[in-house]
Amino acid sequence: MSKTKELACDLCSLPVPPQGPHLVLGDRELVFCCEGCQGIWRMLNQGAAPAPADNKGRSS
Repeated sequence: MSKTKELACDLCSLPVPPQGPHLVLGDRELVFCCEGCQGIWRMLNQGAAPAPADNKGRSS
């Protein structure tokens, strides 16, 4: 069993792949399992998210 902490999508709670889409909002980072969930989150939270030019994957 892996000891790596698995991230859950901030919209649907499914597991997030290692290079899953994410948004950085100030000091908070939201992660998503897919572009669809990220798009729905953006629609539901218009004005809270930066323009679509943000990074799609994590840089670690």
